[in-house]
Amino acid sequence: MVVLEALKTGYNFYPDIEFYFYRDARGNEVDLIVKSGRRLIPVEIKSAMTFNQEFIKGVKRFEKIFPKADGGVVFYTGDLDLTVDRVKVQNFKNIMDLIASTANTGEIDG
Repeated sequence: MVVLEALKTGYNFYPDIEFYFYRDARGNEVDLIVKSGRRLIPVEIKSAMTFNQEFIKGVKRFEKIFPKADGGVVFYTGDLDLTVDRVKVQNFKNIMDLIASTANTGEIDG
């Protein structure tokens, strides 16, 4: 549902944004990569209501491989918004805000 909302918002309102999925040979993956210009924003999507530090592992691993990736976002079903080690943790309903802010500024609002 989160990926479909991102695609719908991007394709209808911000055609310059591109979307990707990342998986390496070892099975490490990131659910969604949002590309705007030269910016890569890794996005993890979790169905949990409570944040767990493990949620940011995929984003941090992606940043090591692609050092130009900046921060990243974890979307989950909880209501608490926070930032952990430069990774934003937000409710999944904020996906449209991420797409809009990325398209308008080339980076995540913060």
